[in-house]
Amino acid sequence: RVGRIAAASGSLYMLGYSNGMRRCLEDRDGSVKEMMSTVLSKQASGSKILSTSDSMSVSVSRLGAELLSAAQGYLKASMDSTPADDPEADRRADKLKALQRLHWQFIVIDDDVHNAFVVDLLPGYVFVHRGLVETMNEEELSFIIAHELSHYLCEHGSTRRGLHG
Repeated sequence: RVGRIAAASGSLYMLGYSNGMRRCLEDRDGSVKEMMSTVLSKQASGSKILSTSDSMSVSVSRLGAELLSAAQGYLKASMDSTPADDPEADRRADKLKALQRLHWQFIVIDDDVHNAFVVDLLPGYVFVHRGLVETMNEEELSFIIAHELSHYLCEHGSTRRGLHG
């Protein structure tokens, strides 16, 4: 009896998973909007995001792009100087691929909170609250964005699923 229940549960899980994946692939933009709404409701009390053309969003995106470029350059250089049989070579190659495969988005949340975060739900998205941006200079903000990128690269969120920043 337990085996049948386990098989039925597994079948229901796979059906739900495959339906969710199909829906996501068929309507990627709609799925991203839905996930963005979930993230904003849980992490930002339903706050809105600033337009990508807002000067603060442009500045955060520019800093993020510069940091991504620097991280990719560092990984490429360290791979070139590491022997191919070194176990670190594969890890660095994986991290470089992870950085390159995503279309990174740096999102500014329009509220006074002093926080920044990434979530497993939206890989490649870095969220920064306007309140934090307003209180930091460019060097400090670069440090915060680099810290958030490191969460993704070090796979900190993959072991504790959920919406924790």
